[in-house]
Amino acid sequence: EDVKGDQGVTPSAGTTVPVPNDGFDILSLQMAEPTDMPGKLVFTYKIAGLANLVPNTAYILRLSTDTAPTNGDEDYFVAMVVGPDAGASFVYGTDGFSAGLPAGEPRQFRTSGKLDAASNFKADGTISLVLDKSLIPGIEKGHTVGNILPSVRLITPGAVLPLPFFTNAANETIFDDA
Repeated sequence: EDVKGDQGVTPSAGTTVPVPNDGFDILSLQMAEPTDMPGKLVFTYKIAGLANLVPNTAYILRLSTDTAPTNGDEDYFVAMVVGPDAGASFVYGTDGFSAGLPAGEPRQFRTSGKLDAASNFKADGTISLVLDKSLIPGIEKGHTVGNILPSVRLITPGAVLPLPFFTNAANETIFDDA
C-alpha cells in the first residue's frame, strides 16, 4: 500500500553518544509520499541544527525492501553526504559490509546516483531527501519497506561525488541513530 500521510520516528535527544554538535543530534524522521510529488518518497530528517555543516559527515537513512540488492549488499540507502569541503551531495545506493573483515566493520555505502533535485537542507536542521521510487527495487504498492535506520556518521575517506563509495570505517563513528 502507498504511504498515507507522514509516518516517522522521534528519538530522545542526544541518546546515542554525547552529542558534541547540534548538527549530529537526530530529533525526528518523517517519511511521506506527497500527493503533489507523484512517484516520490520524501524522507525528512530534523536535526538540532545545521547552520554550519561538519565536513566528512553523512546523514544516512538505510532501508530494506522485498527485493534485495543484486550486488549482494544488505540494503539500500538515501543520504546527504557532506564532503571535505563542507559541500552537500544528495545520493542513493546500496550498502553492506566489506568482504573478509569482521562483521560490521566497516560498512560500505556504494553510491548509485543522485537523489531528486528537490533534495535540500536548511540551517534550522531540516534535511529533505527526495527519492524517485523507481530507483530502488521493491518500493511499489503491495511491497514492504522496512528496517528503516536513520543515522549521522563521520565518514572516511572524505566523500564527494563521483566517488563510487564511502564508509564510516567503524561503528564508533556513529554520532546518533534511531
